[in-house]
Order: sequence, then C-alpha cells, then structure tokens
Amino acid sequence: MLWTDFHNEMLPTLPGVPAELVNQQLRITAIDFCTATYAYKAASAPVDIVSGTAAYPLVSPDSGTEIVALDAVWVNERPVHPTTDTALSAAYTYWPGETAEQARSYLQVRPDQVVLFPQPSLGVTSGLKMRLVLRPTRTSTGLVDWFATRYFDTLVAGAKARLCAMPSKPWTDTNAAQMNAASYAAGRIDAVVDRNRGFTTGTLQVVMRKFA
Repeated sequence: MLWTDFHNEMLPTLPGVPAELVNQQLRITAIDFCTATYAYKAASAPVDIVSGTAAYPLVSPDSGTEIVALDAVWVNERPVHPTTDTALSAAYTYWPGETAEQARSYLQVRPDQVVLFPQPSLGVTSGLKMRLVLRPTRTSTGLVDWFATRYFDTLVAGAKARLCAMPSKPWTDTNAAQMNAASYAAGRIDAVVDRNRGFTTGTLQVVMRKFA
C-alpha cells in the first residue's frame, strides 16, 4: 500500500496540506510505530552456514524496509538464544576463537550482521534462519499491504496528530492534534498486545518442548 493510498482518509480534514508533506508524516509515523511496537516482523531468506565463518550479513526481506532488531534465530532447525560481547568476554579468554559443530547462541557486534557463537565448524546449506523486526526506510513509498491494512487507522491518527500540531498552517488544529495523538498512542498499545499474542484471539497455551 502506497502512502498516497492514505490520502482519501486524510486530505479532506487538512485544508491546503501538500500531498508530499502528508507522505513524509505518514513515513515518519510508520517508522516510529514499527520501532516502538516491534509489530512488523518477517522471515529472512535461509542463509548457508559456512564452516569457519561466524558473521553473516542481515538483509531485509521486504523492499523499502530496514531491520530494527533480530526477533528469533534458528541454526539447523534448532532455536539459539541471544548473548552479548560483554557476557562472552567475561566467560572466555577470547570468545571469537571458540568453535563447535553447531552454534549455541548469537549476538550482534554491529547492527547489520549476526554473529554465531561458537563459530560453526560444520557447513550447512540453508542452516541459518531468522525472523526480523522491520520498519520502513526514510525513502520508502509505502508499506506491505497486510501491515498497512491492519494499522491503517492508527497510522492515519499518528500522521494527522503531527500535521495538526504544526504551528501557523491552514491545517493547524490543536484539538485535532491532541485527539489524534491519543488515538495513535492507544493504537501503539494495541499493536504491542498483537505482537505479544501473535495476532491470536484465543486463550494462549504453553507447548512443552520435546527433548531428544
């Protein structure tokens, strides 16, 4: 869905506002929303694990987006858990030199790559799979349809709150800014609930892990 697809809902109540300014504020709102809620997630393409290689680049699977965070990582179909350089440095004399057939943890020493620990000594085709948290880039022209549709009203409210709060404009409206800001804040909370419940509406149950 393009930013322009939001215009019919916004322009009638914003007299004289330039269309490109509306797009800009929608983009800023969407970036804020995705960063704050972690509601926009997508699976990365599987990555080949190379023997002797611990670091792998992170690539967003959706065009016009960038990666906010790693949400989950699997190595050879088994989940691995996050750690940090600080924790590993406290436990090992030189943690980058540790090796094993299969990694047990992952960390990030820079935001554009994931590092497996210990360094894998066994290569596996499509052995690394990840779920990523995404947000639009500052040059994006819209959002994926499912996300834009689900959070359409919240994104409209956030953008209108920003626009109506601009001083001394034909579309300035302090009351509308406050009302839309409140709606946007409530929508962000609802999105966090969505994220935590996995978009389900039924009673959540714990599934016990099977041990080999």
